[in-house]
Amino acid sequence: MSHHWNEDPFREPFGDHPFGDVRPGERVTHLVLLDGRLVDAWTTDVAGTRWEPVARALERERRPPAAPVTSAVAPPPPHEQVLAWLDTVVGGRASLLALDGRPTVVDPEPPPGLTPGVAERRVVVRDLVGAVAEEVFDDDVAATLLQVVDLVAVEEPDLLTGALSALQVAGGVCWLVGRANGLFTGGVTQTTVRDLLGLASPLTGGGQAVRSALGVAWPEATPPPSWTGGRLIATGRPEVLTRRVRRQLVRSRDRALAELERVRREQAPHDPTADAA
Repeated sequence: MSHHWNEDPFREPFGDHPFGDVRPGERVTHLVLLDGRLVDAWTTDVAGTRWEPVARALERERRPPAAPVTSAVAPPPPHEQVLAWLDTVVGGRASLLALDGRPTVVDPEPPPGLTPGVAERRVVVRDLVGAVAEEVFDDDVAATLLQVVDLVAVEEPDLLTGALSALQVAGGVCWLVGRANGLFTGGVTQTTVRDLLGLASPLTGGGQAVRSALGVAWPEATPPPSWTGGRLIATGRPEVLTRRVRRQLVRSRDRALAELERVRREQAPHDPTADAA
């Protein structure tokens, strides 16, 4: 018998594997055994032979499973993204709808019900934040700082008379208002405020205490691309926002709500009787 397996370009000489090195699923090798001894072998295309279904089955076994097809979820429309972010900044849709851009009015008189110790410490902290605002901020920021001091005096009076000094509380109030309104992104820094107060430690320690006192959750909330008002840390407390920032938020809210209403009108079923009327 002739031995012609080396004529096949895909055929390699027999090694340790009795079936040689062929391309699985594409070629089939025929072996002729005589009394258990290999006497001939040749390779042909598997296509069209009775072995083709077996070759295809082997290919499927070797093929890695296909990744599941997942449909991409489209992001919400821009106006819905804006409204969701605004809700986080001011503490919910009801607070957002009630938001206005009126100037912050602060009563110099202490809130009712304060103990003498809290009322006395309130005056000291107000004087300190007022002095900082006079140096590096404006009247808008000053009014917000004073308002936050009164919020602390009412909601967590122990913070004013506890372990923190008046300087630390004042620094914490400046930190909270500064972060909530993006005040530390320009020339004024936290170090500037710390040095004005004469604090040896960063503002963050007192700031976290004030944040906890007012129940600020401090959630992560990335502004939508359309927002150009600077980096604001969402507090969920509109009382810590300056008039300038509130006016920006109100403008964004009104534009987003107008777009929401326009989309709703377009999607509403058409009523032919309305045209006749």
